[in-house]
Amino acid sequence: MRNKMWGRGALIVGLSLGFLLTGCTPPETQNTQQTSQENQGARDLSGATKAEAYSGSPKDRYAKAGARYKELTAFFTGVQRDIHAGTWLDSPTHSDFIPDPGYNSGMKLDGDGRSEDGNADSYTFWVSRFYTPEEPVAKVLQRTVQAWRERGWEVAEKVPGSQRFATTTPEGYWLDIKVNGAGTIALRAYSPAFWGSYDELLTAVAERRDAEYQAKAPGTVFKEDPKTKQASLKPGVYRPFPAWDAVPTT
Repeated sequence: MRNKMWGRGALIVGLSLGFLLTGCTPPETQNTQQTSQENQGARDLSGATKAEAYSGSPKDRYAKAGARYKELTAFFTGVQRDIHAGTWLDSPTHSDFIPDPGYNSGMKLDGDGRSEDGNADSYTFWVSRFYTPEEPVAKVLQRTVQAWRERGWEVAEKVPGSQRFATTTPEGYWLDIKVNGAGTIALRAYSPAFWGSYDELLTAVAERRDAEYQAKAPGTVFKEDPKTKQASLKPGVYRPFPAWDAVPTT
């Protein structure tokens, strides 16, 4: 049992390693970054402008981020169960609630931007799970893609014959399903991009995650395979967003 990605520096390195180890890349690779000036009057999918998102107390901003993480995991739970209601493996490198810079997501969503000082001024959350079906993976992919299209979602195969399919839902969630290794299904979802300081949020989350882990708070430690460093979890089981009060504030 271990805490995934200790410290802010390790978090940033770990996220990069996570993309390499799991074969995950941001939703799109084309350059869709915009400056904060271009986005200044834009609203993210919560309806907030950048100025509105940066208002309020740090605690309030943190609570909003936590609610968005919870919404993502609730959405992802339903998607998982539609595919496989049994256990899945979590990511060996990425803690579910760790944010990602909004401009890195590559999704053309209102709120995707980067401030003039080079710091990310928007963020997203992403989660991923893996499982190896007993039936051929091609059948799982075909059934999943058909189900997504029946829901009215536009699904595209990233590269013809790649066995990797992606869609963006009307709510702004980006989904990706693919074959990952020898007969393993990899499922990943990104939340919409939201205005807010990525650095502020990352630091706050990392500090509270480490404090909760040290205190062995409920839900912070899962039994993991010692070789793969992955935990077997059913849909709906995710690491809870760290509590604001886990770290004393003045």
